[in-house]
Amino acid sequence: RERGCPAKTCNCRAWDIAGSLPSDSLPNPDWTAGVLIGKTKDARYVVCDVVRFRARFGEVMQKIIETAKGDPPGTQILLPQEPGQAGKAAGMMMIKDLISEGFPARMRPSNKSKVVRFQPFAAASQAGLVDYLEGSWNDTYFEELERFDGSRTVKDDQVDATSDAFITLAQRFQIPNFTAALQESNSQFKTHNPFT
Repeated sequence: RERGCPAKTCNCRAWDIAGSLPSDSLPNPDWTAGVLIGKTKDARYVVCDVVRFRARFGEVMQKIIETAKGDPPGTQILLPQEPGQAGKAAGMMMIKDLISEGFPARMRPSNKSKVVRFQPFAAASQAGLVDYLEGSWNDTYFEELERFDGSRTVKDDQVDATSDAFITLAQRFQIPNFTAALQESNSQFKTHNPFT
């Protein structure tokens, strides 16, 4: 079932990815978090849904695909681009898996500090431009956002995913109409083709 994003919104679900389960040596590992935000035509933002889970890397991709199947059609999926060649290669494999399933996906480099990345969303929220839908995820989501101070002592998985989804929608550009461009190009070709 599709998650309840408002109609006629441009949607993006950004992910912050982890791959550990709680253990004796790591009792409180990071979470994999996916935040779905919609942008309305009048430039308001709606936090529609938040998914958070702990799983090993092998299961993470399956859960991301399952989540994508329940999101509104056309939702852009954003994965973090980890530094280094190994991180980029792993990210590209995940992107290929999502695209092969029919989902628009890309990577976004995280080359700014967490605080700097979160500032645009925080400013929009303070200005009253951000709404949210009621859901079971609300309490843990708002608790994390309220505790966030940029330090490593508090979890920031949902914060990072929120930052990336918001920035992507705020900077979103119109995708060119490739079909129309190809038809126009084809029409021009036929006009000048001496063999037709």
